[in-house]
Amino acid sequence: MIGPGPGFRDLPPCPSNTCEVQATSRSLIVDTLPVSEQQLGSAWAGRMLGLGHVLGYFAGTLDLRQYFGNALGESQFKQICVIAGATMVCCVGVTCFCVGERVLVEGR
Repeated sequence: MIGPGPGFRDLPPCPSNTCEVQATSRSLIVDTLPVSEQQLGSAWAGRMLGLGHVLGYFAGTLDLRQYFGNALGESQFKQICVIAGATMVCCVGVTCFCVGERVLVEGR
């Protein structure tokens, strides 16, 4: 039986909820933008997602232990997980702060 390596259980929880964040972000585009701007909003979401992938790939090529030491973790993977998680929390926090709810249907 093939399974994860011996150190697999020692890894920190990496931001594995990116699918949930992407799904709610895309539904936020549908809920907040008028129909005429939803395609443009979805295109910008795709661009920002691609930029995040490129920046994450670039961070993987750097020797993060040289810059952060062991402050964010003792391996490159753990440090990238911490950076990605913090970035995701910041971006979602800004979105939550900036987007307000609107009542589209009045209660009876």
